[in-house]
Formats: sequence, structure tokens, C-alpha cells
Amino acid sequence: MNKKIILNIIIFSFLVMLAGIILYFHIPDMTINLKDINLATSIVSAFFSLTIIFIAITIFLEKHDSNKTVAWLLILAVFPVVGFILYLFSGRNITRRHFFNKRNSYDLEVPDEILEYQLKHLQEGSLFNQIELDKYKNLLTLLLNNGRSPFTTNNATKVLNNGDEAFPEIFRCIEQATHHIHVESFVIKDDELGRQFRDALIKKAKQGVKVRVLYDGAGSWKLGRKYIKPLEDAGAEAVCFAPIFIPYPGYRVDYRNHRKIIIIDGNVGFVGGLNISDDYVHKGRLGFWRDTHLKIEGEAVMFLQRVFVKDWLFATGENIQNLCYFNTYKYYGYELIQIADSGPDSHWESISQVYFVAMAAATEKIYFYTPYLVPNESILTALKTAALGGVDVKLIVPGTPDKFIVYWATKSYFEELLEAGVKIYQYQKGFVHSKVLIVDGVVASVGSANMDIRSFQLDFELNAIIYKSLRIEELENDFIEDIKDSKEVSLSDYKNRNLSDKFKESVGRLLSPLL
Repeated sequence: MNKKIILNIIIFSFLVMLAGIILYFHIPDMTINLKDINLATSIVSAFFSLTIIFIAITIFLEKHDSNKTVAWLLILAVFPVVGFILYLFSGRNITRRHFFNKRNSYDLEVPDEILEYQLKHLQEGSLFNQIELDKYKNLLTLLLNNGRSPFTTNNATKVLNNGDEAFPEIFRCIEQATHHIHVESFVIKDDELGRQFRDALIKKAKQGVKVRVLYDGAGSWKLGRKYIKPLEDAGAEAVCFAPIFIPYPGYRVDYRNHRKIIIIDGNVGFVGGLNISDDYVHKGRLGFWRDTHLKIEGEAVMFLQRVFVKDWLFATGENIQNLCYFNTYKYYGYELIQIADSGPDSHWESISQVYFVAMAAATEKIYFYTPYLVPNESILTALKTAALGGVDVKLIVPGTPDKFIVYWATKSYFEELLEAGVKIYQYQKGFVHSKVLIVDGVVASVGSANMDIRSFQLDFELNAIIYKSLRIEELENDFIEDIKDSKEVSLSDYKNRNLSDKFKESVGRLLSPLL
């Protein structure tokens, strides 16, 4: 019998037995003596111990990577009760494609003919004559294969630094909407900016524009009916993606929608790191919030729309695929873009593979912002190998934590990266939340995915990959400016850190495969 079925049977039996014991002791007029209590305690203890042993065996046999397996076994050994509960609801290696099967409707996939056409002409070398792009044909091919993501060229982009640049542009485009507005955000808060955003949507909904809002059940867990009802009253739809229920065996609470997408009339899109709350306009507890968003006009928006339609289908069961949401496009300019999306429903860790292939092709420089640096082994190896090979590798990470365990996990990787020649800068002006990769001034990625295991394996993420664009030069210049507001980490100073920091880093590193 399949080990997952056996595990479910054991868990169910344990819960039934526990319920029976509780019921036994609550039957009226039932005489309870010390012997009964001791017997019940012994039965529960023995069954619980056997269940933990079986779960430990299951963890060992499941196809986790070795670091994750060791982390779960240690947690189970040190904190058996807490580890037992955590593993049931966030650790089990459930068949993810089955869990999200209704999201993968065949009708929403890119036709094979488009993918085959682009693959054929890429291999023949008949699509691009620019020498700089030649070494990135593998990256273009990768996304055609692992994400079924065609590239488009009829596009124009605009880099939007921080909320004070991004939100005025977003509000301006919302005001100009005539057909539909689709919003997908990990965090939406009922605060000043959140209400301003909601009111802008309400105004357009009352004008007859179709408004759909998709928010994550964990990231937006405080969002209540007080915020949602005015949207619904105006004719908009607001739906929670993967609501947080009372967990049950087989339900994974940690599959979250971390994407940040806004689509307006099918030809304007926004992607990046910005959620919708006052934090992102420098009004939160961390003060100045450094972030990067990208405005896209043109054919690439079609593939943002495709992702939204699939996510809406999963959250609601409604297939809104319609030609009216996929426009024919006027000429916007020439910018080569691919949309990379990944998540627990994907067979491949698409964005992790994008980062790896892009960095492996670097010959001059790799610049990367990430608020959370918890890389898998392949990304860690790519960074170290590039630096050892003479590539100028620079990372900007937070100097101020927003999540302490992840912050200390991030610092636990400093020593081996510094020893390989990677330059690490801790941002001092506020909190850096940008998720931007720039390679050789030729390829850049802007989106929602951090350089961490959670973004690679557990969260739904979306990045825009742009090739040989003037926007890449802008992103690179912004990176250099942000280094001025950062403190470089010295290897000698890092090695002299105190024992308390070393202990916290060790705990963070131990837990890093599970973060």
C-alpha cells in the first residue's frame, strides 16, 4: 500500500482514538479512576510515539532533498509534538500537480505549435543576430521548455523604483481603464494606501469596468469583509487564493500565492516586488522601503494575463479565458521579454533554473538584490563558481531584518560566499525588498521571487525576464546607487562576530531548508 495512504490511515486512527478517549471521559455518570486515566495516557503515548517513528521513516523515504530531510528529522527529534504538527500541515511531500490539478486546464496552455516554431528558429540562429544574445539562447530555450513561455518582442517597459514612483503610475493607468482590471497580490492591507487602491477600483467598477481582485489567504489574512464588501457592492469581484482553514492531514498551509500582478485592459501590466499597503510607501515600522516594479506594455502582457486566468480558475473554479482579455496589439517598441512563472503546481523549479542558467552564462558581472538569501545548493554553487571564475558578483541584502529567522539564515551564507569572492552589501537606508537579477548588462529579471528555497519550491511566483534593453542599464545604475547606501560586509569582520550571532546563524541555517 502507498506510504501516504498508510500515513493518512494512522493519523486518522490516532484522531479517532483520541476522540474516543475524550468522549469516554465525558459520558455522564461514568466513574473515572486513576487506573483508567493511566491506561488512556499509556495508550495515547504509545500510539503517538509509534506515529512519530512512522513519520520519521516517511520523511526519510520521501523525495525531499537531503538538507530538508535532515532538518525535519532534527526538529522531530528535538520538538516531537511541535514537529509532528508542523510536518502534518507543512512538510508532507504531497503530489503537488494533483493538489493543483484544476489549475492546469489544457485549454490554458500555450499551443505546442508556437513553442516548436520558436525552438526551431532559435536552434537555427535565424531569430537574433545580436552577438550579446547568442550566449543566452539557452535561457530563452529553457523557458520555452520548462515554463512553456514564448518570448515576445513588441513591448515597452518602464522601471518604477519604490512605491512613490510605482503607485502614481498604477493609479493613472487604473483611471484610464475601459474594459477590465485584474489584480493579484500577496498582501493587501486595509490601511491608507489599501483603501485608496480599493476606492480607485470601486470607481472604475461603477463605470462598468470589470474588476477582479485575487489576494493570498496568508499574506492578506487580516483583510476582512469591511474592506471587501464595498468592492462587491460596486460590482467588483474579490476572491481569496488558498484561504487559511483549520488544517487537516493532506492540506498544505504553506503553498502561498506570492505574485504581484496588475493587468489593465489586457495591454498594460505591472510586475515586481510591491504589495499593496502603507509599508510600500515608507509608512511602516521599517521606514524607507526600497523596491522595484516594472511596467510592461505590449504582447508580454498576454502571458501575465494567462497566469492570472489560471490562478483565478484555481481560486474560483471559473474559467474566464476569453479573447476579450487577450488583445491584438499596436506597435509599442522592440524589447525582448519572457514571463517566467513557477509554483508548487509546476514540474520544474522554473525560476530557480532561470537564475542558475543566467548566472552560469555570466562572463563579466552578476548583480542581485534579494531580501531573503536562502539559496539551494545549485544557486549557491553558481554564485561561488562565477566569483571564483573572475565574474564581478555583488549582492545587496537587508541590513535591517523584517523576519529574524530568515535574516540570520541569510547571514549564515556570508562566509562561504565572501571566501569565494562574492561582494555582499547590507542596505542601510531602510529595508530592501527588490528582487532583481542583472547579468552582464544584457539580461535582467524583475519580479516577485526571492533568492530562497520558499520562492523556488513552495510559492507561486512570477518574474519578467528582459533581454538587451535600455531598462537593464537603468536597473544597473540603480544598483550602483544603492551600493552607496549600503555597507560592504568584510570577511575579517564577519569571522570576528560574537558567539551569540554564530548561534543564531546556526539555528537559521538549520531551519533554512524549511523557511
